[in-house]
Amino acid sequence: MNKTTIAEAFQMFQDIDEKEELIQQIVSETGATRKAVVRKLGQLMTEDGKWKPIKGIPKTWENDFSDVNSETVPEAPDGWEPEVPDEIEDPVKHALISENSKLKRQLKRLLQNKGNEELNLERLTGDINTIKPFPILYRPQKQSDKKQATLVSLLADFHIGAKEYIPGFNKFDYCIACRRVEIYLKKVLDWCELHRNSYVIDEICICCLGDMISGDIHDELIRSNEFSCPEQVKKASELLSSLFASLAPHFKKVRIEFIVPDNHSRVTQKIEFADGTNSYNYLVGHLTKALVSKHDNIEFNIYPQLQQIIRIHDRRYLIMHGNCVRGGGGALFPMTGITRKLWRESHLRMNMSEDMHFDKILMGHYHAPCNTPDLGIAGCLVSSTGFDMSAARHTPACITSFFVSGKYEFDYTEFWLNEGETY
Repeated sequence: MNKTTIAEAFQMFQDIDEKEELIQQIVSETGATRKAVVRKLGQLMTEDGKWKPIKGIPKTWENDFSDVNSETVPEAPDGWEPEVPDEIEDPVKHALISENSKLKRQLKRLLQNKGNEELNLERLTGDINTIKPFPILYRPQKQSDKKQATLVSLLADFHIGAKEYIPGFNKFDYCIACRRVEIYLKKVLDWCELHRNSYVIDEICICCLGDMISGDIHDELIRSNEFSCPEQVKKASELLSSLFASLAPHFKKVRIEFIVPDNHSRVTQKIEFADGTNSYNYLVGHLTKALVSKHDNIEFNIYPQLQQIIRIHDRRYLIMHGNCVRGGGGALFPMTGITRKLWRESHLRMNMSEDMHFDKILMGHYHAPCNTPDLGIAGCLVSSTGFDMSAARHTPACITSFFVSGKYEFDYTEFWLNEGETY
C-alpha cells in the first residue's frame, strides 16, 4: 500500500473509532506493530482522545523497537520534548545513536521475515491432501532367541527434475525415477523378509542425504531440467512420501532421518553454512512429512544443519550430504579429503561428551557407493550425469542398505536399479 494514500485516508476520518479501525487493518495486512503504524501515519492520540501530528520525534524514541509486541501506544518518555535540535554536540554519541537505530530496524525486519517464513511453511503444508495409510501387513515376530536388527537404507542424489541422456550409459527423467524406486521397494522388502528368518526386524531407518532435486544452481540445469524448481519440490515430495507410505505396512516403525543442506537444492550460488533452511530441500522434507503425517508408525526427523549424529541400536552415525568435504582427488573420488574429514571430526569430538562421538560417517554426493568400517557413501538414483562422464566416472543407479544389530553392521548390499533399461 502507498504511504501517502494511507495518510490522506487517515486524515479523512473524523471519528476516533474509524481511525483506530484503519490502524488495525494496516497492522493485520502488513504484520507491523501498532506503534510502528502510528508513527508512519505521523499521529499520536492525546489524553483527551483527539489526534494530533507529531513534530520532531527524537531519534532515540522514534527508533525504539524494544516493545515490538506491544498492542498500545506507549506514553512519551519523561523529559521528552517535541522539538529537538537537528545537531548533537557529541559526534560520537550521534554516531552510536544512529548505529543503534539501524541495528534495531534490521533486527525487527529479521524477526518479521523469520515469522513470515514459518507462517508460509505452515500454510503450504497445512492444506495438502495427506496419503491415507495402507493396512498394516507386518505382524510382530516371535522373540524366541532371535536378535533385534534394524534395516538401514541410504537415499541420496535422486536429482528429481533432471533430464539426462548419455548414449550407451544412462537415460533419466521423472518416469524413470519412479520406476527405479519401485524396483528398490520390491527388492528391499524381499531382502528384509529373508533376514527375518534369523533376526527380529521391526524397524527400518531411512537416511535421506540430500540432492533430492536437480535444482538450478548451474545455468546448464536451468536449460536442461525437465521442470522448474517448485515442480521439482512437488514431484520429489510425492515420490518420497509414496515410498515411505508403501514401506509403512511392512514395519512396526519407519524412521526417517532427513538432512537438509546439500548443493543442488540450495537457492544461492555459494554455500551457506549458517542457515540450513535456505534450501528447496527444506520444503521437500516438510512437504513429505506432511504427506505421511497420518501414518502413526512413521517418525520423521528433519535436520536443517550440515551434519547430525543419529543413533541406531548401539551405533552412532554422523550423517551429512558430503559436498563440504574439501581436498584430495578432485571430482573423481576425494578419498584423501574424506579421510581428513574423518580424522578432524574424530579429533574434535574426542574430549567431548559421549553422545558427540560417532562410529561411522554416512554421506551421499559422490554418486558412487562405497562402504568401509568408518565410511558409508550412498549410491544415486540419477545414475551417470554429464558431469560424471566428464570425470570418467560411471555408476548405475543404486540404493545401498545394510543391517545394524547391537554394535555391529552386517550384509551391506547395493540394490542396482537399471534393470530392463536400454540406451
